[in-house]
Amino acid sequence: MPLALARPGFRGRHYTKADVSSKISALMSLPNTPRAPRAMRTKTILDGLNATTGKADMACKHEAVTEDGLQDLPLVGEDLTATTESKARPESCCSQSRSAQRPRPASSMASGTRSPGWRQESRRPGSMSGQRPGKAATVSSAETGLPAASKKSMRTAAEVDTTRSASSARQHQLRRRLSFAADTLEEVACAIREEEPQLDWLQDSWGRILTTMPTADCRSISLRSLQSWVEVYNRWQACGGWNPGHAPVVMDAYQFQELLAVPMPKVLEWIRTFDPAGYMKLQQTRAASEYRKVRVSIPAFLTAAIAMSSTISKKQKIRFLVGVFDENDSRTFELPEFTAMISSFLYGVECMFGIANLSGCSSRQNLGDPAALWERKQIFQRILDDALSKAESEEQRSKLEAGSAPLPAIENWFLGLGGDPLSVPFALFLERFSARGLDDDPEIFENEERKFRLSHTAPVNPPMETAASLDSGFLRRSQIRVVRDLFRYCASSRHFDISHAEAEQVLDTTIDAEFWIAKLWPALEDMETLWQNGAKFSLASFLKKISPRASARHLRMFQSWLKELDQLEGLRGQVDRTRQLVRDHAHFVARPVLPLPIRQEMIMDYGKSGKPSQAKDDFIATMCPSEYRPKEGNPAVDSVVGEFLALQLTREEEVLAQKEALFAYEKAPIATVKSFLKLPVPEASWRLWDRAFDLLDLDGAGFLTRDKLAGSYQIPYEVCNWMCQQMGSIDTADPVSFSFDKAAFIKKMADLSNRCFKLASKE
Repeated sequence: MPLALARPGFRGRHYTKADVSSKISALMSLPNTPRAPRAMRTKTILDGLNATTGKADMACKHEAVTEDGLQDLPLVGEDLTATTESKARPESCCSQSRSAQRPRPASSMASGTRSPGWRQESRRPGSMSGQRPGKAATVSSAETGLPAASKKSMRTAAEVDTTRSASSARQHQLRRRLSFAADTLEEVACAIREEEPQLDWLQDSWGRILTTMPTADCRSISLRSLQSWVEVYNRWQACGGWNPGHAPVVMDAYQFQELLAVPMPKVLEWIRTFDPAGYMKLQQTRAASEYRKVRVSIPAFLTAAIAMSSTISKKQKIRFLVGVFDENDSRTFELPEFTAMISSFLYGVECMFGIANLSGCSSRQNLGDPAALWERKQIFQRILDDALSKAESEEQRSKLEAGSAPLPAIENWFLGLGGDPLSVPFALFLERFSARGLDDDPEIFENEERKFRLSHTAPVNPPMETAASLDSGFLRRSQIRVVRDLFRYCASSRHFDISHAEAEQVLDTTIDAEFWIAKLWPALEDMETLWQNGAKFSLASFLKKISPRASARHLRMFQSWLKELDQLEGLRGQVDRTRQLVRDHAHFVARPVLPLPIRQEMIMDYGKSGKPSQAKDDFIATMCPSEYRPKEGNPAVDSVVGEFLALQLTREEEVLAQKEALFAYEKAPIATVKSFLKLPVPEASWRLWDRAFDLLDLDGAGFLTRDKLAGSYQIPYEVCNWMCQQMGSIDTADPVSFSFDKAAFIKKMADLSNRCFKLASKE
């Protein structure tokens, strides 16, 4: 067809030969500038998915992509960004026809979905209808829209960009300060590498677990109470006939629903998390046989669900966790049990965060994996070594040397109390998914035999739970003080007929009107009736009137709250006493030394007494005026004793604040967060503590007592007595006195400083 003519039916502009010739001449007269290589011509950045359309918004920038420019690309994970190259001019018809005739990817055909950019209608070879050359429609079709010649360079740039962006994202994640702790993942990683350089502690997994949110399907799990999980555990063990080790490890969908006693839709949500492959097959076929093919690991599900709960105390979480794997109910752990527990715990948590199948993140759950066995063995050996250093009897040492760890040692390791850096990720996880700052232990006053523990031979009774597990029909912890004080007043005055205003005046506090109308006033009326009828009454009966639905374990919980109130009052007195000791020591250190003329006068008086009943230094210290100190002090001793008093006061104030927060009407936000990473003691601090102890140990016996501290005349007598009580054990020679050695002294100082009991290595 001549250039001057248009195709029939063509509705564009009608060009003439003159027009075309003039344009060709103009193009030929342009300067012949060198063209950039094809891979360097354009950079296409996909700025993410449009919130309304769900499609990728594309912004094209025509600029040279240099190697330095790759470092400035956005991070992967924060914005969906991909760097590709596109052609600056349309491809030839032959190139487009080859692209159009490529088969669909196998993954797309198997799933029954169409890959982006694939069109259902067929086009004739060479046709470019419906295409936009040089520009990809979506992230998935970005590569298919490019010619084969440029794919190699495109993949290379994308790989470099992804690698650098992922590395930058990981570095940002490591340096990020956690909202629930005063530690960073980078600090934890450094501490672990110093202890075990060859150990794979799953840094990528813990980074996601501690900084991202779990899957939406698992959020309802965190609201279930401990009693409901105990019921699930009892049904699970009943499936094995209460024969240890015979409960099914995996269950299908029908068994899983029967175990949880919840509707199937909710069960399917949890199956989607803990068996994604089985869930996908089930969704594709909807066949009853696929329900039987589902495989959910019950130990992994239970341990992860318990750990994620926000209504269960930390110690009860750990007791449940270790109880699942202590199949012989021996209250001790060996290496196989510990390995199974850690593997199931990590796998369950990774499922809840959707990272169980991600490359580089998933933990090795195969118990036969030599690397996994070695890692678990290293951790377990560290627990044994720490418990062995604290063993108090030969029987305990023999069990530990035989490879059997007591459950309290496992509990302390999970809580991060032993100072092991490898336990810090687990302690951080428990802190994140617990009521932060409120270490609520409902069994703090329970006898050891009555505390919660699982059994593999008999059903477990419902345990005492935290206050967070109670509904609005029960008495709250913040109300227990008013209830106790009101009962004491009414019992002493021999009547329970009291008005709201009179009660507030007597107790000197404000009583919530809704609480008075709904609970207090009806209970007071019932108690008044009992009093009029001559029946016996007690605080327990008054508590039962306030919470009619309360069972025996709930009443034990209320009694525990009352004991905590008494403990709280004792803590207040202890804090006041420590504050006074801090002031006394500061004033003592600030005093000038007894002047020499006054000292000489005292020595003369001492000589005139004939046969004195006390030593000369004791006489001078006793007769020394209050505005002087009897002997010149040592800066090291003054510094260490002052540091000890300040650290002990800080620790007591933290405990008091936590207890007061438990009984507060309005839960104030936690202002401070604690550090779970206990670093070694700096060499300077270690030397200072060591020197101060030697200066106080006048006879070189290796231990200090109250009399030896007082005999140094460098510490006030009240502080000497208090230090021995806080740091030492009862002196066998003097039952009313206390003693401690250098190791106990340095260990106490390290604990108050939130340091582990070892010397930091020199740089």
